[in-house]
Amino acid sequence: MPRQPTYHVVPSGKDWAVKQEGNNTPLVTTDNKAEAVQIGKQFAKGAQGQVMIHDRDGGFQTEHTYGHDPESRKS
Repeated sequence: MPRQPTYHVVPSGKDWAVKQEGNNTPLVTTDNKAEAVQIGKQFAKGAQGQVMIHDRDGGFQTEHTYGHDPESRKS
């Protein structure tokens, strides 16, 4: 199965950027995190992928997966 696309919501100076994993060029830059998260989720939903949300320090905060989650486990 091909690897699903992953998008990252990351700080970019005073702004926030949405980047696709493996590409340093932002797909979108916005001045507020909430808007960047919303856009990142839209990209991930449309691509049946994943969005990773980072905090202002660049650390990992949370993630959302749409479609097949390769990390999901059956109970």
